[in-house]
Amino acid sequence: MRLDLRFTPRLPFTLWCEAVAGFILKEFFVAEEESTGIDQKTSSYLRELNRRGFFRADPGELLIVPGEGRLRAEKVILKGLGLREELTLDAYLGYALELGAVIRSLRIQSFAVKIPVLFGAERYADQIEKSVCQIISPFLEHDRGDRGDVITAVFCLDHSGFKEIEKLDEALKEQLVESVPMSMAIEPFSGPGEI
Repeated sequence: MRLDLRFTPRLPFTLWCEAVAGFILKEFFVAEEESTGIDQKTSSYLRELNRRGFFRADPGELLIVPGEGRLRAEKVILKGLGLREELTLDAYLGYALELGAVIRSLRIQSFAVKIPVLFGAERYADQIEKSVCQIISPFLEHDRGDRGDVITAVFCLDHSGFKEIEKLDEALKEQLVESVPMSMAIEPFSGPGEI
């Protein structure tokens, strides 16, 4: 297996891949928060599921729905986080690990994950690094030495994550490079008014 990690400021629904994945807080349904990185049609669909009591974004709750032409991806995978005020970094990282395990169990080889700012901008770089390691971990555990598959994981970051991306790049390479062959690409962030 070879690992292809990419980092982008773009939202997951704008990317071509097998699945888009993300985390969703209960506040998404109350405050019309759009931090999940999904498009407006899918957001409306989720709100309707919530209204019917089907998906409430409870801690650890999992929802997998088909893209059905709403997105460029075939599947949408969301992991509930519960209420922001009750969420801890350790709990979030556990959900990130579970999300990676679900993606791997579905045999998905190209996916995009939105990593929201959950614990403040000052802790975001640490959150990104730990999230990526947790999400990728199930692939490393199970696919060591397997076939010649390439796993492409695109991590969609908030603009504040790009301030520290070079340090993050080095830290991730240190942690992951010994596990499997890998490549890493960072799409430059264009600030307001830049193309």
